[in-house]
Amino acid sequence: MADAAVTPVPDPIREEDVFAFVVAKPGHVDAEALMHRLALRLSYHKLPGLLLFCEALPVSSTQKLQRGQIRGDAEEAVRAGRSGSACAQVAAAQGDGGMTKSPFFSRGVP
Repeated sequence: MADAAVTPVPDPIREEDVFAFVVAKPGHVDAEALMHRLALRLSYHKLPGLLLFCEALPVSSTQKLQRGQIRGDAEEAVRAGRSGSACAQVAAAQGDGGMTKSPFFSRGVP
């Protein structure tokens, strides 16, 4: 993983869920491996329910992450069921528009 950003998004059951934007190193797009690694290191409530692989995160001219754009793009992606404008070029390995919602991260898994 080269870079990442997380933001809360609305969730009908838990009020909020964690949405993670991930910039993968070339040739290292493996959602399941990343999910298992996160599950070993993070508390249950901190695990992202959604992952979106992208080529770059939106940054300002001073290279600071544009958090407002990240949050807006994540909310738009959840509503539309696809990737937002922060990650317009999604890793080719993701056939569902780049957004991954794994059964592993369904909130039924302790």
